Parts: sequence; C-alpha cells; structure tokens
Amino acid sequence: MFIAQAREEYGFNPVVEPVPGDWSDVGAIAKALGCDAEQITTATPYVVSHDIILTITGGTYGADVDVIATQFDVDPGQVSLATERQANDRLGWEGDTVPPFCHDRPVATLIDQRLLEYERVWAAAGTSSNAFAIDPEELTRLTNATVCPVGREP
Repeated sequence: MFIAQAREEYGFNPVVEPVPGDWSDVGAIAKALGCDAEQITTATPYVVSHDIILTITGGTYGADVDVIATQFDVDPGQVSLATERQANDRLGWEGDTVPPFCHDRPVATLIDQRLLEYERVWAAAGTSSNAFAIDPEELTRLTNATVCPVGREP
C-alpha cells in the first residue's frame, strides 16, 4: 500500500528493504542497514490541541514536547503522544508502521534538524518489517515539514 501510494501521490519510488525484528530495536535495524542508529527515523504522532501532528526524529531520541508546544504556540500540557487509535484514525497507519508521508489526510509535521546532516535516512514503509532510504531534504519536501530542533537530546 505505501509503495503504490508514494508513487501515485508523491512521485516517489521507494526502494523498500526488510528490517529485522521491529522498530523498537533501532540498533539492530541500523546494523542490518549499515547505517548509524540516528539515521533510522521515527515518525511519531502527537496530539496538539485536539489535532494530530507528526514528529520525525532520529531513532535514538524522541521528540521534545517543549519544542512541539513552541512550534504550535500552545502550552506543553496541551501536547501528548497520540494513542494508537488516534494515529490510525487520523493517519491510516498503526503503531510503529507509521511512515513519514502517505497519510489519509495532510498532517502538520516537524522534522529534527539533525537529520539533515546525513546524506540519507531510513523510514518505516508502512509495515513494522520494512524501511526505505531517502535524502532528508527530499523527506522534508515530501512531508512539507518544518525543520526545527524537535529531537530531544539522546
């Protein structure tokens, strides 16, 4: 589903690679793909003032709620992780299968500025066992993401 949607809606032809285990073992995924763990991105849905947004950060660190709040001009107390049901209802993907784009509806996205230091990063391809490589500049363009220091320190 992701591959066809990426091609049809974004003109992007992902080359999908199998990954070992699941996205909770970033070290194993990085080793299998021959990259740094920070190059394994995580697309994490958050609720901000009753709407779903997405953060894209490196695999060894999560998102900084204070930065999310600042970017959306809300109190940090108005930011929380989306439940799996909220993410699925809004994005059309479950848990650790959420790709950075190809969602049911457009979603505001923040991408951690450190990811742009790499020539390529890896992202989930709509399943917990597949990933695709992408230039982080292209990822930013395809997601229409705001580049900011959203990743908290590892």
